Amino acid sequence: MSVSLAAKAKPAFFSLNYFGRFADRAGDLVCSSGNMLRHRLYDMDGRAQWTSAGSDDTTTETINAGLWLPGMQTERSPDFLAILNHNLKEFTAEGSSDNGNTWDTTIYAPTTEAVSNTFKSFAASAMNRFRLSMLKTQTANAEKLVGAIVLAALNFQTAEHFFEYVPEPYLDGTKSARMADNTPRGSRMMRSDASHFLRGFFVSWLVDDADELQRFRDLFFAGEDFLFMPRPGDEQADLFLCRIRPGTFQDPYFPPGNPDMRKVSFVVEEVGRA
Repeated sequence: MSVSLAAKAKPAFFSLNYFGRFADRAGDLVCSSGNMLRHRLYDMDGRAQWTSAGSDDTTTETINAGLWLPGMQTERSPDFLAILNHNLKEFTAEGSSDNGNTWDTTIYAPTTEAVSNTFKSFAASAMNRFRLSMLKTQTANAEKLVGAIVLAALNFQTAEHFFEYVPEPYLDGTKSARMADNTPRGSRMMRSDASHFLRGFFVSWLVDDADELQRFRDLFFAGEDFLFMPRPGDEQADLFLCRIRPGTFQDPYFPPGNPDMRKVSFVVEEVGRA
């Protein structure tokens, strides 16, 4: 199953990002240079870029990470790769099912990439380690830049009528207080090294297919975070780590009393714990 990135493609829901902080916490996310910026690779904010140090088009830089749950490495079967806000021209993204002894899954290996956001659907492949090897940049001999790496499995891409899509105002991560002398004080809680806000979206669908309705209900009842692309074909860089806001999911008959159609609606809100 692959995600459609065609113009006006319907929203898509994915698993969590398998490339993430759990590997970093275990000391199993290593960059050949720029290692102090490795957290930017999984913060789900392409504005904050990992940057190589002292690289050119003769130097192969690598990003190498195990796929981890909290406290243990595990096998995953991703089928989707996104590399956001990068400047790479020639690179190889690959997976290993034996912790890097062999690299048995080549996900994508372009030599003339010319876009800043790369998306690749591929046959689901079991792996417990991922590596990105980067040789050349789109501007010759520049430092390698990568805003975020996403390795995930497509849950489903909606097929029914996408009825409403209403982005909420940006949620500013500012903490404020008033002191004893009545003067205001404030501090900004950073979402990443580059931004301080989170996103939210009210979304709804008109659904007359039982399987599609069940997919929405499964997403809700799971109660887990997920990755969300609201407009895969038109705003591809918008790929968010989200949850369904508590108290917003509903699927009543539409119009009321019509048993053949339901209006599924909820608020998808970004969470800041990539």
